[in-house]
Amino acid sequence: MSVTQTVSPYQLLLQGVRMLHFKYTYYDNTWYATHSLLGRPFEEDVKDLLRFLSENPGEIVVIYFQCTYFGDQSYHTFHDWLATVEYEGMNIYDFMHYDKVNVFGSYFAEGVRIEELRYNDLTENGTSAGVVLMDRREADVIPAVTEESDWSTYYFDIDANSSQEWHNRMGSNVLIKEIDRYAAELAATDLYRWKLRVNQTQAALSTASVGDIFRDIGAWSLLKFAEKHNVAVLEHERFDSWLKAMPVFQVDFANSDYGDFNRRVNEKIRARNEEIVRILRIEGTTYEDLYG
Repeated sequence: MSVTQTVSPYQLLLQGVRMLHFKYTYYDNTWYATHSLLGRPFEEDVKDLLRFLSENPGEIVVIYFQCTYFGDQSYHTFHDWLATVEYEGMNIYDFMHYDKVNVFGSYFAEGVRIEELRYNDLTENGTSAGVVLMDRREADVIPAVTEESDWSTYYFDIDANSSQEWHNRMGSNVLIKEIDRYAAELAATDLYRWKLRVNQTQAALSTASVGDIFRDIGAWSLLKFAEKHNVAVLEHERFDSWLKAMPVFQVDFANSDYGDFNRRVNEKIRARNEEIVRILRIEGTTYEDLYG
């Protein structure tokens, strides 16, 4: 119930992933990747990302950084630490091609807003890979008081600049109903239109009902559950409309080949992106043209 992917970030990126949700923890003077349990040193994941970026100019990767425990560290010390992690002499900020941001998307603050980002700017007209850096400033994860990092003003707050709902349920039928409800909510609310919109499809242990508890018992592995669940979501008759409402499709076991999932979902996402480009070339394009 702690393992959600089977390969490294580098391999996930090679197989089409373009948004990574990294969770990390500070323990015993080291930053670790973590999902309930400590994983490998987080430096290895960051170097995987840097390797992909250095080898693939023109690609953009959105990165969610979420801390589960800071200890005596903070967002600021973590942001400074990232500058020290290098692959072939380059760190993550060498792929950050935008100015200081409007962290919380406030109309009363200065800085680049997330809806102002453009492909040519983020990739220097396709000559470099680019990143969009985001982190979660959670109130219940209280960082220690440390000196403010100059890099912290380049991170968009996840919750202020993106829309996603963690359904926190188990079972494909239950999750698909929740996905459909949330897609309808997003499509009907203009306030969401300028945010990054994420379809969180993953399962989780739940005690919401007796049925959830029995489904928890049967689903001993998030990976095994995701194999069939991912295909069920992909093959649902409303998948295309969900993709319009929520262009980011977030799953466990993203590289699964069960039901030819990885190839088929990449084709779907690419087709939708190409459709958006065609629509944007039409003069007078409206939000409804793009998202229905």
